[in-house]
Amino acid sequence: MKNIIEEIKAISHHDYKLKNKTIVDNLLKGKWCEECDLIESYNRLSNAIEPSVVTFCQLPFPVFLPSKWIKTGFKIDTNYEIRFRVIGSLKNNLDKERSFKVISRENFDEEDRYINGWIQNDYTGQLVRTQVLIIFTLWGYRYEIFHGYKQTLEKSKKGNTIIENPRVRNPKDNNYFTIGTYESDILHRLKREVIKIFKNIIPVYSITCRQPIQDSYSNLYNYFIMMQSGRIVVSDLGESMLTSQVKEYPFSQYDKYLEHFSNFWTKRNKLSIYESYLMNAFNYIQAGSTNLAVIYSIMILEWFSHEIIAHYYPPLLHKKLQNEALFNLVKSKSYKNKENDDFRAPLFDRYKSYFPAIGINLSSKYLDQLNKIKKRRNSLIHKTKDDFISSKEAQSVVSLALEIINHVMEQLNKIMC
Repeated sequence: MKNIIEEIKAISHHDYKLKNKTIVDNLLKGKWCEECDLIESYNRLSNAIEPSVVTFCQLPFPVFLPSKWIKTGFKIDTNYEIRFRVIGSLKNNLDKERSFKVISRENFDEEDRYINGWIQNDYTGQLVRTQVLIIFTLWGYRYEIFHGYKQTLEKSKKGNTIIENPRVRNPKDNNYFTIGTYESDILHRLKREVIKIFKNIIPVYSITCRQPIQDSYSNLYNYFIMMQSGRIVVSDLGESMLTSQVKEYPFSQYDKYLEHFSNFWTKRNKLSIYESYLMNAFNYIQAGSTNLAVIYSIMILEWFSHEIIAHYYPPLLHKKLQNEALFNLVKSKSYKNKENDDFRAPLFDRYKSYFPAIGINLSSKYLDQLNKIKKRRNSLIHKTKDDFISSKEAQSVVSLALEIINHVMEQLNKIMC
């Protein structure tokens, strides 16, 4: 095992030396991978018949699959196999042979460490991650250049050495490929393939294995590659998992929130069940399920309007009309059956036309926004748009739903008093 690690160190980039350590030493020290991952990849590449490369990266959540090479049904331009292995981090060591343990800090500048620790909703991968290895068969001009690259590498490990036999120009800048530009080209091309693979197979994993849907793979964490020779290629450090999630603390929102908080108590004395359920939508956003948060918010608005109409529409309408025959006529046109349990009007018409009939009015701003988010929901459900809703947009939808419910409840309380 040690001999293989030394071979990898010897052939890998030495431009990344830091404090007399190779790039491999630094990757291992930073928990970008473990020795067993390097050895597994090296052995797999040594047995590969076609020119191949292994990509390394980490997901900030556990993938509960055995550490075996898997062929998936998702097709790309070349052949590949993928391997998942749940790992710890600098703060946490995962070891099946040991028991859970908290290693308490001894100095004020230290942090607690753990053995087999786990936080279920750890969106930054601070404790548990998944090491992902994907072996790709090269294709296209990268395949054609490979043997010349291999022969050139045997003579020189310098990145600026031009690859001979054949000499091929880089389509990006029309210069001849060197060892460095060829490796960089593969590094960045495969990064796009990895993201494409994750986008398709992670949702399938979530559904088939009954795990929360994750979307933390648009940026690859701790990404690098191993060439077939065992040579490690890294572009740069990139953002850490934690840094990619950290945001500025919202001090500026204190005054605004106090105003909202105080205004509530002047008009109402408790939250409705609909508002309580809507708060779950913020949890969906935090978990990355922004599309679900939008669909869920519209569902709550539909439920809310149905309940308001079921309980308050008939008595309040009767009171306003003060005409039995006219009341029965309007009521018969509002429901699909005689039992009056299936309201005829769609969501938008309930808020625009039926609520005003009993004295509950929404401003044109609210109605316009409601119509927009209803259409947004429909496009998600019917797949007329295959897109992903941003966290900011999802939060605005949930906030709008809360504002509408609050506005209706305030008016309803005045009417019923």
